This record gives sequence, C-alpha cells and structure tokens, in this order.
Amino acid sequence: MNRVIAIIISIGAAALPAAFSFAIYESAKNSADYFPGAFFLAGIFASAHALLLGVPALFALMRLRLYRPTTMAVAGAIIGVLPLTVFTVLSPPDYWQDPVFLFTSFALLGAAGALVFYIIHRAMSPNKSFKPTPLRGAA
Repeated sequence: MNRVIAIIISIGAAALPAAFSFAIYESAKNSADYFPGAFFLAGIFASAHALLLGVPALFALMRLRLYRPTTMAVAGAIIGVLPLTVFTVLSPPDYWQDPVFLFTSFALLGAAGALVFYIIHRAMSPNKSFKPTPLRGAA
C-alpha cells in the first residue's frame, strides 16, 4: 500500500480516541442525541490537529530514527497539550474548575492518538511491518 495512503488512514484513526471521548462526555453531560454531532465535530478538529501538528512530528521522529511507540506516545502527549498551553498563556484559566485534570486528559488523549497512529501506520506500511526478523543465518 502506498505510504501516503497509510499516513492518511492513520491520521483518521488517530483522531478517533479524542473524538469518541469528547462525544461520550457531551452525550453524558447533555443527552444521547448529542453523540453524533459531537463525534463529527470533534473528529474534524482532532483530524486537523493530527494533520497540522502530528504529521510534522512524525516526519521529525522518522528523520531522527526515533519512530518507536514510546517516543510517539511522548510526542502525542506534548502535541495534545500544546494548543491548550497556548490558550492558557493567552488567557489565564481563572474560570477552569480543574486545570490539572484538563491537561492530563489532553495529554492522555494525545498519547492514545499517537499510539493508534503508530499501530495503524506500521500495519499498513509496506516496508515497516510487524513481521519478525529472521535470526542470523536462518534466511
């Protein structure tokens, strides 16, 4: 499969944890009728977030040969918190109830999205699969 197609599908899959979590939160807070709209809206924002911030981080990690699950999770956590941090600097969170919970949840959703991206991308990429490498002299 083409590398670009693998990245596009992985971006869509990386947006799913954040979109699903936001939709569950909104439907639990308001009504179950809010789920489809909240899922769609959060999916658009999460996909744009993964595309604009996640893909450059992906290429940087690949260039530095650090494309591993742990580094992807750390990069995803940083990318997940980055817009919230910028918003906090621009307008202090005087009205937020629990900013530690908010930052932690954004970091965990970013890490989850990055790990989903990693798994889908590795499974679909033609030269980077989960196939085990043979032992020396075995092939």
